[in-house]
Amino acid sequence: MRMLVIGHGSQEPAGAVVQQMVESLRFLGHEVVVVDAVGDRGADAQRVRNGLERFAPDVLIQIPTTGSLDATLVRELTARTDTVAVAIHRGPTCTGAPTDLDRVGEDLRDYDLVTVPDASTLADFAAEGTFRLSLLQPAVHVPAFDAVVASERRGLVVAGPADPANIDLVAALDGLDHVTTLGSGWDGLPLDIDTAMGLDPSSRGTLLAGASLVVELPCSLGHQTSTGRHPRELGLSDLVLEAAAVGTPAVVLDRPGVSELLEPGSEVLSCETATDLAALVPMLLASPDELALVGDAAWHRVTSEHTWANRWESLFGPWVDPHESDEGEDVRLIAPAEEESATVSG
Repeated sequence: MRMLVIGHGSQEPAGAVVQQMVESLRFLGHEVVVVDAVGDRGADAQRVRNGLERFAPDVLIQIPTTGSLDATLVRELTARTDTVAVAIHRGPTCTGAPTDLDRVGEDLRDYDLVTVPDASTLADFAAEGTFRLSLLQPAVHVPAFDAVVASERRGLVVAGPADPANIDLVAALDGLDHVTTLGSGWDGLPLDIDTAMGLDPSSRGTLLAGASLVVELPCSLGHQTSTGRHPRELGLSDLVLEAAAVGTPAVVLDRPGVSELLEPGSEVLSCETATDLAALVPMLLASPDELALVGDAAWHRVTSEHTWANRWESLFGPWVDPHESDEGEDVRLIAPAEEESATVSG
């Protein structure tokens, strides 16, 4: 199928959520045209209009974020071209571009298909029409990590923002060997740690593959305010799934969304409160064989069940004609060299 995708950060190469989703659609053989949302509804509407008229896509996929196009306008634009309109709600877990789950009810009135990222949200809106509502849980694009460079595992990667409580926690881990933080605000702090930001998927995978353990810190207060969700209402972060894709175990705050994707205790480790991590992490690092078993179990679960290829095939499979191309026939993709011509501008 030919698809037009619009979302914030859809052309950021450093592992942006939308870009990972775009690459996985291309991996499956779909033709994908990307519209980078700029937050100006007039400009974004014109970009979508241009894309619909120029490329005649079968499907428009929008990842709704703050300031994105209204559902009624998307319906108006796609109705003119007989394009199926799909809203992909990634949910509040995505720190780069969270989507507002409170607008799901509105979207169900205008989009042909709306997806939500967790079972509880699916249950909340099921009464409004399950025929237009689907579950599309977080996943990982495994081929993005094909170029990962393996190394001897040592130390840990701590993922999360440099909020005061998180800084205190990392300071308590300061004596451990080789601590690397992934998140904003860590540069310049008087801590004996390495910091990393803006890594492409391969570099991020290499970093994760060289760690013994990934520690998922609670999201920032600002993120909680903007999404209206407590940390215990969030699902697993993308980074935990990426770590599993390279066989690295993770320890997370225990919450209902964790068990939707990984089995606590055998595929992911958890603790009741963030303050417990200071005592728990050294104990976990002292048992490398047990950590390796958890990492292996997480790898098997994620690579078999939680890949974007699986997600898209489940969502769009009923719409794809299996006779469109013979098995083994080359499928045309929009290659990187063609992306300039396949990008819609205002």
